[in-house]
Amino acid sequence: MAVPSWLDKKYGSKVRAGLWLVSVVGEGNIFTKGQLREAFPDVSQIDRRVRDLRDHGWQIDTRREDESLHLDEQRFVKKGAEVWLPGQGKSPKEKTGLTAAQRSKVMAGDSFLCRSCGIGAGESFGDGGQDAQLDVARRQVVLPDGTKETQLVT
Repeated sequence: MAVPSWLDKKYGSKVRAGLWLVSVVGEGNIFTKGQLREAFPDVSQIDRRVRDLRDHGWQIDTRREDESLHLDEQRFVKKGAEVWLPGQGKSPKEKTGLTAAQRSKVMAGDSFLCRSCGIGAGESFGDGGQDAQLDVARRQVVLPDGTKETQLVT
């Protein structure tokens, strides 16, 4: 099946960015943020749309992953899901919002204390700065059998 044109405005900017990488840059090649912005002058956060492709299995390296790259360069290493196909462009990320009841249950299970440092809400850190404020976060926890599980923690 032929890849659609990255210039087709019926697609969103994330899809068009993916099509641009496949059609213009090509796997294994380097592109700059300047080239990206030049190709998409009408999209204010096109670099963010390119980063969003990583959630779909695309590998796009920066200097952090590949020290041979200059600060303004990125390497399109590998194409992931074909986000231009129906159903492939939906974000696979887990639901981020918690209800008030879920948040209260997690905090009560942790005795309303931070699981990292043990401080309670409103307590002072002792450095003269702002008092502690608790929140709930998702953390990867390694279980005794070696498997990993995402847990909600205070």
